[in-house]
Amino acid sequence: MVNLNTSDYPSTYTSSFLIKDSWLRLGLLNLVEEYVHNKRLKANFVFFTAEYYYQVLERKDSFYDTVFIFFIRDNAYSFLSELPAHRVSISVSPQKLIGLLDNIVPTRFILDSQNPHFHLSEREATFIAFSTMGMLPAEISVKMDLHIKTIYDLRLSVLKKFGCATFNSFSVMIHNPFFKTWMASHYHNINKQCDQNCITSGKSREFAYLNEDSTRFFS
Repeated sequence: MVNLNTSDYPSTYTSSFLIKDSWLRLGLLNLVEEYVHNKRLKANFVFFTAEYYYQVLERKDSFYDTVFIFFIRDNAYSFLSELPAHRVSISVSPQKLIGLLDNIVPTRFILDSQNPHFHLSEREATFIAFSTMGMLPAEISVKMDLHIKTIYDLRLSVLKKFGCATFNSFSVMIHNPFFKTWMASHYHNINKQCDQNCITSGKSREFAYLNEDSTRFFS
């Protein structure tokens, strides 16, 4: 985990801004604080991007008096379901952002998680683990003892589940620290499960590589 520096990620009495783009932070700081002051909203606001998702969770803000605004780029990250956040395009106009804040009911900040039932199969999680290691489909086919067509089917399946239009965008996402943290927290048993399955099929040697190396990718 990356320790937050409060001087880099400013907070005010009502709002916190966990966003790397300094110009965006400054614009939000001015716009939101003036808006909250004028509307006299009795709520805390947390504005953040995907790379700070787990840092926001660690803050343990109350879901009942905090409004979470999750700025996204080309992916809605609907699999990140622990936090009830409003997802907003990072290129949103000030007018549309104010419109969103106008529509927030002060007594009902809680949102349902966008995709609480998101689930990866064991094969899909294993494919992602090998992809994170930079392996090509042909290599993954050998490691998983599956036909190359099955590997491409798995790739198509995970792209659809994660809402990625191309494999390039998927590859960028799986190498982000927040994604590795998510995989480690949700699929921490995948290595053990894969190893047990492969022992029964005589493939434990191939999966030893996954067991030895994936901890440094998913932690």
